[in-house]
Amino acid sequence: MGAATMRLIKLSSLIFTLSFAFLSQGAISVSLDVESLKAAGAANASSGILVLVVSQDDNDFSLPEAGSIVPAGSDDAIVTIWDLADQSLPDDDFTLLSKAISYDAGWAAGDPLGLYWFPNLTAGNPVPSANEEFGFFADTTNVQSGDDWSLPADGALLHSLKLFTSDADELVSGGPSPNGVAISDFAIGQPVAVQSPTSVSGEANSGNSVTVNWQGGTAPGGGFLIERRLAGSGSYTTIGIADSDDGMFIDNTVEPEQSYEYRVTAFNSFGSQFSSIIALNTPEGASTAIVNLSTRGILGDGNNVMISGFIIGGEGTLTVLSRSVGPSIVKSGVSTDLASPDPKSDLFSTVSASNDDWEDDDGSLISALSSQVGAQPDLDPGSKDSAFAISLGAGGHAVISSDNQTNDKLGLVEIYDANETGPGLGSARLVNLSTRGFIGTGDAIMIGGLVIGGEGSMRILIRGIGPNLDGLSENEILADPVLQLLDLGNGGALLEANDNWQDSNGPAIAAAADAVFTPQFANGSTDSAILRDLESGTYGIFLLGANGGTGIGQIEIWEVPQ
Repeated sequence: MGAATMRLIKLSSLIFTLSFAFLSQGAISVSLDVESLKAAGAANASSGILVLVVSQDDNDFSLPEAGSIVPAGSDDAIVTIWDLADQSLPDDDFTLLSKAISYDAGWAAGDPLGLYWFPNLTAGNPVPSANEEFGFFADTTNVQSGDDWSLPADGALLHSLKLFTSDADELVSGGPSPNGVAISDFAIGQPVAVQSPTSVSGEANSGNSVTVNWQGGTAPGGGFLIERRLAGSGSYTTIGIADSDDGMFIDNTVEPEQSYEYRVTAFNSFGSQFSSIIALNTPEGASTAIVNLSTRGILGDGNNVMISGFIIGGEGTLTVLSRSVGPSIVKSGVSTDLASPDPKSDLFSTVSASNDDWEDDDGSLISALSSQVGAQPDLDPGSKDSAFAISLGAGGHAVISSDNQTNDKLGLVEIYDANETGPGLGSARLVNLSTRGFIGTGDAIMIGGLVIGGEGSMRILIRGIGPNLDGLSENEILADPVLQLLDLGNGGALLEANDNWQDSNGPAIAAAADAVFTPQFANGSTDSAILRDLESGTYGIFLLGANGGTGIGQIEIWEVPQ
């Protein structure tokens, strides 16, 4: 996986859950996303065995040998084995049956756990041969998402293990874990030791973008962590992951006029080694920033709910005002019979928030922030519009909006930069909105809104997605999306329209997708895209189907580093 495919608005591809149901013995169950395993390169993901092991004394895991998963003399012990061939596997998620496991006398709470996948072995014959392929994950570098990869105390009622790999393919957030477990990238008898890059260099492309390059280094079954800190500060933060054959990463989360230090760490599940440190200064940045992103569409149910994922870049936290407006959009010209009567909204992130009626939680704060950012339309006292305010850190987040009463009315979902320093003036900033929902005809097309604050211009990538949506059947998607970009500050003048993304400046659009780490469109697809430098102002984005087509589609709006 190159740096260009690092995904920032995705979820988990593997979830492992251990639940101990009895005081002196427990049951272990595993939930495994087969489809995501295959997407990560495991064509035979439904075969072989999963082996959960514990290191009892030295906190290190021994390499399996020909003839034995746990070699003689090792302090490792097998906790349990699951034979994937014995399971009845559907096309997507499945859960293995629970097993009762006695708590072994040699185990102790806190002992590290590891997971092997041998795609060519069975539980009846778990004996690896020379050069046997296997995948492995243990949290040797503290890069996992979820609970600690360690043994719970005897009698613990619940212990969850979650592994988010870099090729995870869901909505909110991908994780910096290697894909070694998902692609069986090790082989018995082959070296597994990592070596740090021999040279690291970097360049500030702009006030908001830095390129880090490295040479040398090996990371079998793993990759490279790109780590950053403010110069002279304490610990490093992982800001990206690259595959073991990559040598470049673009960091689009930096701020202007800052001094940063970078290092590149070679790692896999058996260990890690970091490189020398380089220092970089970013120049003065542009004074423009995205201060509001919004989408109007149908608040349906099931797959037709409106899902608005957004990304915060930069350092620190951002105060976000989220509004899901239904009854009050009649002030914007929508007829009462078309307006969503009772919207509700739920935040999915590292923290949670939800709201049904906007005054229920802290109506005075919502009202104050709405005035601060100039949110329109006003929310009337007693209305059943939905809104919440929350402080969020950098990364991917999502708001799901639906209606308590209907599934075919229009709502307006808005995300505002509501920092006290003023929109766009804080370190953390909005860099993306991706909204998925049902696209109809007439008033039921999806309408996105973009407000750019400050002075100067900003490069914006807008994508209208239909055929490239994952997880939907062909008859559900918008087969041929069309985008229209309008200048609302100039009477709604049409600036640009696009039907098929390669028809206008396809290579530049592909390069912009790489720059923001979003997956490329397939060659020849009918998805649409517009890449344009926009001055500060207010813009509208229409997503509709060619020739009156309808279906589920998605608008994406990205800040593209320059």
